[in-house]
Amino acid sequence: MVYISSSSTAPVNPATSEPKLSVDELFAALVHKARHPEGFVSAIESSSIVHEHAGGLTRRVVFKPGFMGKAEKQVVEEVVEYFPPTRVDFKVPATGMQVSNVISHDADKEDELYLTFSFDFPHPEITDREAQKDEIEAHSTEARKGGSKVVPHTIKVARQMKIDGKL
Repeated sequence: MVYISSSSTAPVNPATSEPKLSVDELFAALVHKARHPEGFVSAIESSSIVHEHAGGLTRRVVFKPGFMGKAEKQVVEEVVEYFPPTRVDFKVPATGMQVSNVISHDADKEDELYLTFSFDFPHPEITDREAQKDEIEAHSTEARKGGSKVVPHTIKVARQMKIDGKL
């Protein structure tokens, strides 16, 4: 089995963005995203919390048809772990899929924040990296395109939550 990894990063507070988001506000938005992902991830049709505890939750998520190339809806159970104040991990034990949402600072400018989503997708149908390199590249391209949309959208939703007084 081959894992295809991808990541996407976006600045949280570009010069023209208002209001600015703090680390704590962005982390609160990521926790909200764990509890209510539908407004953040367009591929998610619905979700429900199975179990919640101080360090995270387990949720059941229904993905719309078309997610990960599947023609039908997919129902998965995800384990979400919080690592305050900068990381939330989403894992699918049944498949090995994992996504990390990470808040980071610029190395030279502490007040500049970035949000990175890192994706690890298992592909059991791929058994030979060399022979199936075109298939791997197609999956990698799809993952990059998805990540490049969901990170800025998450920041946009978080900013709107702040405007609406929900952070």
